[in-house]
Amino acid sequence: MKKLLLSGFLLFSLIGAAMNESRNYSIVPVDGIEVSENWTEYTTVDGIKIEYKMTLCGGEKMRAQNQLLFRFTNTTDQELTISWITKEFRNGECWNCNRLDNPEYAHSLTIAGGQVLAGDGTSQENNDLFIFGNFIIHVHGMTEQTLTNFEFADLSVR
Repeated sequence: MKKLLLSGFLLFSLIGAAMNESRNYSIVPVDGIEVSENWTEYTTVDGIKIEYKMTLCGGEKMRAQNQLLFRFTNTTDQELTISWITKEFRNGECWNCNRLDNPEYAHSLTIAGGQVLAGDGTSQENNDLFIFGNFIIHVHGMTEQTLTNFEFADLSVR
């Protein structure tokens, strides 16, 4: 009986430790894109400043993951619309270059004069403000792909 109790205690201790370990997520480095709390300028085009940062995101409704967040700042006093097509490089290769005509990769934002729009990693509703980077913990059957670079193609402001 003591052996059974001891075995049960050890089993539950290991399960508890594993659960605690899975909650302490670490940010997985991304080749070519530094994980940072600071914004990095990508470019400024006709009054729209574009910045990005890779950060750990997650929550109750979202599996822990790295996301490349974007911040768009309209430096003018006029409303502007910015549009682009996102090229995603995963594991060092262009992942979507042969599908750039797919509407999934076309983006457009209208930004009021002086307004700042930024992804914050708490929502996946506005996919103009982020690109999925990679999952922190993989489960059986998941593809291990990592965002290693990105480009905005056909970038225009009107």
